[in-house]
Amino acid sequence: MQFYISNEDWDKIIYYAKGRVEMNGDEVGGMAVMIQDKEGDYIIQDPVILTQETTGSTCTLEKEALADYYIEMAQKHGKDTHFLWWHSHAKMKAFWSGTDTSTMEEYQNGNWSAFLVVNVNEEFKFSVRYWDPVDAIVDVKLGRLGEEDKSEVPKDIMEELKAKCSDKTWVANQYGYGYSRYNQSPALRKQMTIWNQGTNKVDGKELTFIEVCDAVEVIVDAYDDKKITKKQFNKKTKELNALLKAAKSKFRMKKMTAKELNHNIMHMWPADLIIDEDGNTIEESNPSLSMYSGWE
Repeated sequence: MQFYISNEDWDKIIYYAKGRVEMNGDEVGGMAVMIQDKEGDYIIQDPVILTQETTGSTCTLEKEALADYYIEMAQKHGKDTHFLWWHSHAKMKAFWSGTDTSTMEEYQNGNWSAFLVVNVNEEFKFSVRYWDPVDAIVDVKLGRLGEEDKSEVPKDIMEELKAKCSDKTWVANQYGYGYSRYNQSPALRKQMTIWNQGTNKVDGKELTFIEVCDAVEVIVDAYDDKKITKKQFNKKTKELNALLKAAKSKFRMKKMTAKELNHNIMHMWPADLIIDEDGNTIEESNPSLSMYSGWE
């Protein structure tokens, strides 16, 4: 079993990636179908983007839009259609992050699923994840079909990106910055106030690991988007840890050295920066949270 993509469809994915970076430096993601040919190989076809929220290090497809896409493609190609989840890493290296490997599980499709990550330099990683009998990710060669036709990002691609991709909106909060999506959750709306009252619960519910990750992501994305300096990053880390301590939370945000901020931060994800009170990583102190398992 081999995999191929036409240069036309490949260029479309790269146009999406380049266009989103030109707009605001963010990632972007989407879907494609994989059609099996007479030789038993798969051809990746019709890459699209869906309604989504993006940052410089994440892209989250709207669940309703994804459900509609699955229904439309099943009606068009049949219920046994295989799907490809693809996304860009903007100007970063093409690699599978911890978030990526966790997100893959949301796209499980039969005994195996295929995934593609690209960047604006057309570096990429294409992998097949086998779910049965053993969970394994295997890097696979991706063949290209047809003639290359390189040009600037087409106007219609830019218009589609504007229509379907939204930024996380920055609003003022006690960190100095925050995303408007936090205001959509009653628990997160109250989180900062409740922490200051010295409790680890909101409406009787303990703050979760992912809610702490959300708070860390606010600070990391502010730094990635150059909205805060290294000094402000460290100050906000200290402020967050003080709030976590007041909340009697077992979690803390790892303090970053100048070297780590310069070389590692773009390749790290919120959970990578969370430690326990003794300085152990989450994987060391709680293996059940390793690789972001149990987030949903």
